[in-house]
Amino acid sequence: MRNVVASLRRADRRYMVFMETISERQRWSRLKRPLYYALFRHNQRCIEAVLAAGSDTSNWVAARGLSRSRIFDFAYFLPSSKTQLVPRHDDEPYRLLYVGSLIPRKRVRLIIEALSGLPDCVTLDIVGDGPLRPELQTLADRTAPGRVVFHGVRPMPEISDFMVKADCLVLASDHDGWGAVISEAMLVGTPVVCSDRCGASVVVRASGRGKVFPTFVPGACEDALREQVALGPITFAERASLAKWGGCLTEPAGAEYLDAIIAHVRHDAVRPIPPWAKLAEEVLSNRN
Repeated sequence: MRNVVASLRRADRRYMVFMETISERQRWSRLKRPLYYALFRHNQRCIEAVLAAGSDTSNWVAARGLSRSRIFDFAYFLPSSKTQLVPRHDDEPYRLLYVGSLIPRKRVRLIIEALSGLPDCVTLDIVGDGPLRPELQTLADRTAPGRVVFHGVRPMPEISDFMVKADCLVLASDHDGWGAVISEAMLVGTPVVCSDRCGASVVVRASGRGKVFPTFVPGACEDALREQVALGPITFAERASLAKWGGCLTEPAGAEYLDAIIAHVRHDAVRPIPPWAKLAEEVLSNRN
């Protein structure tokens, strides 16, 4: 990428940059701030726009010296879901779902510990694998026996089936640039509980469904899950409504938004707003 950018600069070509939320989890990560400041300054003549995916990425980029007029909130836009929505049975348990790697950054331990404080009717499906699996299985057997099922790595079509049968997806990461599983869950109408260090927390808030909890506050994950569970299992109508809202995270919506950004930066058209923010505005306008 360094060679590509250098070639574009030499050819006096302009380009757009897609960026996720920058991780600053390690102490040395603070060095990224002056580094990105220097990169933006060196390339600012060529940068037409930054497509900033994540809840605070736009502010982070602006703080590194790039004009806000060239920064646009963006997302991972996914193919429209072909998964058929199915009504749940009244006798089913309340199903939490985690999909992802079993590594420290994902903090799956926190989800299992939170589960032990929730009603016994709440279960957790874990799809994915990683080095922490033996440790997490031991924890689950000790704190929530019989309520956690480890499914390992599954093919993508099966993951969609897990998504559409879950009452809530949980992502407690201490950093996720976006968290595509959040978008995937919303496309099939599954609410999400996630930490505020997940980039996609911005669309969870905009949807008006699910919960976003402060990442490093003790007990915050369990509190958010308890509030979500207290709302009861998601109904078919609620799922269908959220899935329809999730259309703002699909490829057609993303393509239309990108076209509008290009029209703005090149032809001085009206500055567009992200599709999820546009929907939120429409909902608010209808209420008024």
